[in-house]
Amino acid sequence: PRSTLFPYTTLFRSGFMVEEQGRLLLADCSPGVPVTGEETPVALKTVRQVHSLPAELASRAYPVSFDAVVTYADEQTRNLFLQDETDGIYANMWSVSTRLPKSGERVHVTGFSGPGDIAPVIARPLLQPLGPGIMPPPFAGDMERLLAGEPESRWVEARGIVRAVATVGNHAALLVGWGIHRFRVQVSGVASLPDSWIGSPIRLQGVCGALFNSKRQLLGIQIFVPSRDFLFLDSEKNPGVPALQSIGTLLQISPQPAGERLSRFRGTVSLSHLTGPTWVGDSKGGVLIQNHVAVSLRPGDSVEVTGFPEPGAFSPIVRDASIRPIGRDGTLPPRLTPTEIIQEGYDSELVQVDAFVVNSVGNSAQDTAILRSGDSVFEARMDGGAIPPLNSGALVRLTGISSIDVDDAHDLLAPKGFSLLLRSPGDI
Repeated sequence: PRSTLFPYTTLFRSGFMVEEQGRLLLADCSPGVPVTGEETPVALKTVRQVHSLPAELASRAYPVSFDAVVTYADEQTRNLFLQDETDGIYANMWSVSTRLPKSGERVHVTGFSGPGDIAPVIARPLLQPLGPGIMPPPFAGDMERLLAGEPESRWVEARGIVRAVATVGNHAALLVGWGIHRFRVQVSGVASLPDSWIGSPIRLQGVCGALFNSKRQLLGIQIFVPSRDFLFLDSEKNPGVPALQSIGTLLQISPQPAGERLSRFRGTVSLSHLTGPTWVGDSKGGVLIQNHVAVSLRPGDSVEVTGFPEPGAFSPIVRDASIRPIGRDGTLPPRLTPTEIIQEGYDSELVQVDAFVVNSVGNSAQDTAILRSGDSVFEARMDGGAIPPLNSGALVRLTGISSIDVDDAHDLLAPKGFSLLLRSPGDI
């Protein structure tokens, strides 16, 4: 049904009309569509009228004219967002050489509609200062709606746990977690923030921006914060340095939800990449560290890990970690049978297995081999390389990182098989 409150777009074979409260705002129709003298094209007068245009229509550069508040402006990136009483929108300032107004200023905006990369924008904007303004009230929806991107380009308030602190292009940046969700925060006007914020609850206000692909599909959100004044840290709930624990106790029942508990443990590196993934094990288990601050490590390095554990397919994984080398460990991995690996739940751990080659591996760039040990058949895969030639029926001893395959048809996740990740040809 036709709305009487918001702009209504009528599509024709060769044009369209935009109406609001029964009044024609803009018409672009073929001569066969009757348009009276009162129905001449006029500038779009609100942000919502521009932001709600289909991309094809927004690309026709229709004139815009309205008053709005600058909610975010950054000279270095030339990013600028505006919001009036109806909606928020991005203004493309790359074609404008003048100095940007400050966040919080009220301006009169003239320009043209543009399709943008994911939603319509203001193209070729001219901003006339009108004096100090007032930031709009934050988006009234909950965090789930915010994380789904509903308030794209609007002023929002978000909360979560600080999971990482960084500097990106002379701007302070945060990675914030909310439950299992994570979103980026860019803070204008400040180059860095304290590492001690990691693990602390935070509330923040800023503009909701989109992460998207070339197909105009939303993949996530990021929040642009105009200054440090809009960051509110709950320092009283800062956990400080968490107590050391074993890998086997990660994600055991706790009052704190998964994804919000900062954990610290020590172990020995089995395999590592500069920023992850990295596998670490101790006497109680092994864990995959999905991503971490850049650090060069070797198998056998003893390390201390601080990060956020989350549920994996069978065992916890750790995200957004920092890893500190503390020495070397010469302990050899246990030699196990497939039955022991499956029944005792050796997941993300360095193990040794004796097995017969099932399929011949030739000189091609083959990175997978099929092996048999007793009644068990399993797969071995080389990390970032090819497996050396192996003859079918050959008996080999493999050293690799085990990964449990899970039958998830029941409440209790039951192991049903495993595979090995080999680090180099020397593991065969």
